[in-house]
Amino acid sequence: MTKKTEFKFKRHQTIGEIDALEDRNFLECCFIDVAGELEILADTMNPKCIVLGRTGSGKSALLQALAMEESRRVIRIEPDRLALSYLSNNQVLKFFMKLEVDLDIFFRVMWRHVFVVEIVRAHFNLSNQVKTSHWLSEFRAKIFRQKTKEKARDYLASFGETFWVDTEERITEYTRKVEQELQAAVGATIEAAIPGFASGTFNLNPQLTRKLTQEQKIEIAHQGQDVIGKHQLHEMNGVIDLLEEEFLDDEQKKYYITIDRLDEKWVDDDLRYRLIRALFETVREVNNRLKTVKVIVAIREDLLIRVFRATRGATGDQIEKYRGLYLELGWKRENLETFLDRRVNQLISHQYTQQAIKAKDVLPGKIMKRSPVEYIVDRTLMSPRDVITFFNECIKAADGKATISQTAILAAEGVYSDARLSALGDEWSADYSNLNYAASFLKRQKKVFKVGEILATDESRNQFELFINKLYSEAGADPLRHDTIYKLIEEKGSEGQWHEILQELLKIFFRVSLIGFKISSYTEMQWSYLGHRVHTAELDSDIACHIHPAFWRAFGIQ
Repeated sequence: MTKKTEFKFKRHQTIGEIDALEDRNFLECCFIDVAGELEILADTMNPKCIVLGRTGSGKSALLQALAMEESRRVIRIEPDRLALSYLSNNQVLKFFMKLEVDLDIFFRVMWRHVFVVEIVRAHFNLSNQVKTSHWLSEFRAKIFRQKTKEKARDYLASFGETFWVDTEERITEYTRKVEQELQAAVGATIEAAIPGFASGTFNLNPQLTRKLTQEQKIEIAHQGQDVIGKHQLHEMNGVIDLLEEEFLDDEQKKYYITIDRLDEKWVDDDLRYRLIRALFETVREVNNRLKTVKVIVAIREDLLIRVFRATRGATGDQIEKYRGLYLELGWKRENLETFLDRRVNQLISHQYTQQAIKAKDVLPGKIMKRSPVEYIVDRTLMSPRDVITFFNECIKAADGKATISQTAILAAEGVYSDARLSALGDEWSADYSNLNYAASFLKRQKKVFKVGEILATDESRNQFELFINKLYSEAGADPLRHDTIYKLIEEKGSEGQWHEILQELLKIFFRVSLIGFKISSYTEMQWSYLGHRVHTAELDSDIACHIHPAFWRAFGIQ
């Protein structure tokens, strides 16, 4: 810093927001393409289209950066605006789900429908009803005599008048058409099966299944499956061929459809997982078929695992099936240091000086014998969101000062550590409810402890047994949703079983990055957020467990 600057930190200043949608001022000038990910996404011939990473790793920022280039035609789809609550509450669909009719093909066709309509709408600028009607007339005239494209033409024409409306309305309309076809297909069978039922005046609902015999259920399920299995799938294939042959043949005119925020609660989990799985199938199909279109999905790694766990069918589909589509994000220390420098420079030099400013220019020379930038990065899970969160707290603590002191950093660390632990609990709540309650076990540990120390003495073993029993009796239902621990507790725990319970608990703490493992003196530290995997079988008594520095203050570790 030069003496001429009049800059002083103000508590409401930040180096950016943790949500990429609200971080436009900093993202546009401070974006870092860590390993060429932006170029990979922009290449419509590159199969990588599922952006995979943990919370705060920059997935949303990458999609935002893709849209910054004006020459790229980016269409953003928000899951909470897809009328999926209408699907979730749809009584007709629930009726067939009750009969175990596979709706996956319906969901895949629905996603195709959404993508096709969005592409057509963007390509022809169908922003209002007048433009849409004019385009539809020209389209019908152009394709009218092409018999091989008759079904595709009819499909587009049937929905054409509503191309200009919101995606939510289009999905609702599409679903209603499917409802009508399903009711028409099984109406006569249900009329014969249920006295007094009139398919024309009475809607299907899950309660009706109670009045059906097993043979009737099988027959109706077969009829419904036939509709779902064939429903517009061949027509949609024709539509995609039509798009490629007639409209999307200009390689200089590319379209990108981005889908983000799949981790938010936009519909109940069971339906959400099935929709996401169908989305993956559809993305792969569309990207393979259309050379100038690329659908890109951002998803958290833990959600991806839950999706495949919840939707694994008789074929045993595995997460590796899509491995070639994954674009896995990862940050190194030098990337995060550059990231912090750019944002500090943007905050200060943009308003106060022409001189380039780095983070070290506003930080003390050393903190705990380390550079303060290293100290900050050490307390992150190698994610840009953590850096933003920690440094913003430092700014608050340095309110009215031109530099950030060691005292301010330590004060900020306490706030940041508590917030980081709370955020971790939210991030993993679907897998481990009450994770923070379970994590309180680490409050009585040293920052580095060995697995064998926990059960080494009668006193330490008694403390562990007391903690586990209290956890599963007082933390509420499903405190960790962990079947193995439940089973071992029910067996009342011999000494060997308590060791197994400890291993399972430590494995959870490792997976969520509360702790890392030092397997031996000659191996590097193992952290899950760096992609390391450790099997429970490896956790013998001599393994050293390191509590991550991000949580030291939250656990009272000095």
